[in-house]
Amino acid sequence: MSHMKIIKISYHSIVACPLCGAAGVVRAKLSRPYYFFGTFSILLPEAGVHLCECVNCSLLYKDAVPSRSDLARIMSAVAADVWRPKSGIHPALVWILPYLHGQPKRILDIGASNGDLLAQLKPYASCVSALDVVAYPQCQSVVNKEYIIGEIEGNLVWSGEKYELVTAFDIFEHFLDTHVALSNIAAMVSKGGKLIVETGDWNCCEGELGDWYYANLFEHQIFWNQLAFDYLCNKYKFIKLDYKHVPHKGRRDLGVVKRLVMELVVKLAKFSLFQQTMLAAGKGDPLRFARPSLIDHAFVVLEKSHE
Repeated sequence: MSHMKIIKISYHSIVACPLCGAAGVVRAKLSRPYYFFGTFSILLPEAGVHLCECVNCSLLYKDAVPSRSDLARIMSAVAADVWRPKSGIHPALVWILPYLHGQPKRILDIGASNGDLLAQLKPYASCVSALDVVAYPQCQSVVNKEYIIGEIEGNLVWSGEKYELVTAFDIFEHFLDTHVALSNIAAMVSKGGKLIVETGDWNCCEGELGDWYYANLFEHQIFWNQLAFDYLCNKYKFIKLDYKHVPHKGRRDLGVVKRLVMELVVKLAKFSLFQQTMLAAGKGDPLRFARPSLIDHAFVVLEKSHE
């Protein structure tokens, strides 16, 4: 593991559901002793990490999460290498378009990164805004309203002008302070406006929950399902318009060769020698991949109620 740097971090224990505050029941224990993120091999706490299901809202959450300072330190060091920009048409664009009929919409993308999705939504918008923890020059050139820099789980400084479409792709699984994040997001959607989310659905997990690649990712803390979204709608005044199970957006438009390569990597990842070789070569953790045909995500469209 020549390229990997083994580090120990501090963890906070989570004793109640981050969404509703109720008690949880242990459903599984993460099967691996390390998280791998970029060039870091991150030790789990000695007791391991358990996945707990809330008895009230059915959100699945980890009973130990990285401290904010350690999480920020690791993210700032290697996140740009882990999450690279994707080219081509955004895989969800075709599903978003039906909600863009009529007047051009005020659009905000949360976790906008390089602004790839915003650029493709811009023709349907009266203005486009972005929210992220850091500014990306590419995104800056797309935004023509406000570029909100800050934590979705913090005290956000923004115009206060609400949006008719807010998109949040691969964001909802990262929340540490779920209530603050959702309160901030709900405040940004206008009455009758749409919130479009994509995130993992833990009810779709095949096999052992503790082996689910998605739960074994360092940056993922909570996992949703239909019941958890129903709770969200009730608490934050949304109406669920659509909820469909889909493959992760990164796996939706793979060409034949890439699909075959990914199938092979997933098969070989079970073998320790292959895993060590990939990590040593700086190619990352092969266990972070899933079968291209795996359907374990939810595409969710919520409408802010007029109450």
